[in-house]
Amino acid sequence: MTPRHVLLLAALVLAAPVTAQAGRVEIRLDPTIPIAGRSATVTARFLEARPEAASLFVRAVGETTFLELVASEQTPSLWSVAAPFDIPRQGVEVYAQYRLDGETFTEPVQAPQEMPFRVPSFVPVTRSDVTLPVRQYRMVSVPLHLGEAPGVPVTLGSDDPVAVFGDDFGDDGDPAQWRLLRWDPLAEAYRDAVRDAASFDRVRPGAGYWLITSRIGTFDVENGLSTGAAIVDGAPRAADVTIPIQTGWNQIGSPFLFPIQWADVGRPAGVEDPVAFTGTFVGGQATLRPWEGYFVFNPGPEGVLRFRARPGEGGAARTVAERVQERAGVGAGVLHVTASQGGVTDEVVLGVDGSAAGTVGGPVDLRKPPAVDSGLRLSARADGEEWISRFQPRDAAVWTVTVAADDDVDLDFTPYGDWPDGLVVEDLDRGEALAVVGDRVRVEAIDGAPIRRLAVRAGTGLTAAPAGPSFGTPRPNPTTGAVTVPVTLPGPARFEVVDVLGRVVRATRLDGTEVVVGWDGQDGAGCAVAAGVYLLRLSSASGSAAARVTLLSP
Repeated sequence: MTPRHVLLLAALVLAAPVTAQAGRVEIRLDPTIPIAGRSATVTARFLEARPEAASLFVRAVGETTFLELVASEQTPSLWSVAAPFDIPRQGVEVYAQYRLDGETFTEPVQAPQEMPFRVPSFVPVTRSDVTLPVRQYRMVSVPLHLGEAPGVPVTLGSDDPVAVFGDDFGDDGDPAQWRLLRWDPLAEAYRDAVRDAASFDRVRPGAGYWLITSRIGTFDVENGLSTGAAIVDGAPRAADVTIPIQTGWNQIGSPFLFPIQWADVGRPAGVEDPVAFTGTFVGGQATLRPWEGYFVFNPGPEGVLRFRARPGEGGAARTVAERVQERAGVGAGVLHVTASQGGVTDEVVLGVDGSAAGTVGGPVDLRKPPAVDSGLRLSARADGEEWISRFQPRDAAVWTVTVAADDDVDLDFTPYGDWPDGLVVEDLDRGEALAVVGDRVRVEAIDGAPIRRLAVRAGTGLTAAPAGPSFGTPRPNPTTGAVTVPVTLPGPARFEVVDVLGRVVRATRLDGTEVVVGWDGQDGAGCAVAAGVYLLRLSSASGSAAARVTLLSP
């Protein structure tokens, strides 16, 4: 079964009319698929028994409390009641309770409140909750099913990306008016909905996208179907929505029209907490909100995220530094660093370990997702990767920080918790300490150096020595051909590929600005090398680093 088929099974509730027949009771709505914003009647048909009284318990999907509706007897076997509210966009959940021979029964028989019948809503048109800034990227998602729906007695809107967004921003997909991008974890690159139309996925619930437009506003979606149900023993029941994820970064969104808690999302071990984008990347998101997009990092093999339709609003809004400190625990200290240039900001959190575990789960080291443009970008660098948040032991509190910008940048430092007194910031490109004035540092641009390298030390003392080069994690590994690996470079370096006999099969000079290097499985003459284990090696004036990759036969 393909990932798309899994999504369709999770998102569609019907391949036949929405009729729940489980032995003695058949529950349905009229119309079969109710229309959001309109009325509907809920009925219970008793196929064998003749109850003395019946109630139908109804709630919107995503709510916690059922409303009891006392049904009226239409015939000895048919009881019904009109819902006293308009049908919500996210669909409805229903179970029946009836009295027979002095006893009370429910349908479903087992756990009716936990696994009720769930009926989707047809949504003729709905507007997203996000506001799009002018000519600035925003991560979005679409929490409705679109496209083909065999057996469903309504026609759903197109799931073609240009059709979904083009009616709001331009049907011709003019990149000067709007662009829709999505990260491809297999290619480790962004796909454009128009330019890469042949390889760009159809719009689906649970997927995240980058959207940029030439004007402020939002977008709407037409003729969608709410998600989160499946046919179980011939009846529409509550069901999880599963979303496939690959190794590395994945763009996701909540598939539901209400907030849910990340803690309720089933996921493979090691998958890191969602990262949102609010003009800057903000990690450690506890709540996934409808219409918003997120990044998640999966360090392991491909797997699935399993979304459950359980509501969750989360607590009061907190800064990224406050969230990280809560995870770090008692005695931890964090330094919130904000880069500013021409009204644009970016931020990272540097931390020193505490004396006890944090009060909430999740790592304190949070990776930074891939950049969507060439604008201002501030990162902590370690292990060949970029980080939103990075912690160090208190006795080794030194960080390498990079600033990608085309002009001078101001850095503002705000400490939280038990941060050591004093701060040293060294310009690794110029080999000098920078003046910290009022918790602010000016980083001046250098011609030919689009990425500036700094060392930040907690407390007073000696300035930090330039860090040596380092590798991140090669991907894919093993590989049948090309492999890429993140790098941290303090300056010019030599990149070599060495076989098991110590022979250099490929060598390249790096100027120090690279953040990723690659090898295509060929030697310097352009010929494919034999399968086996190879050593990737970086050498520079400040040190060396190595990483192993396994090349398989194609």
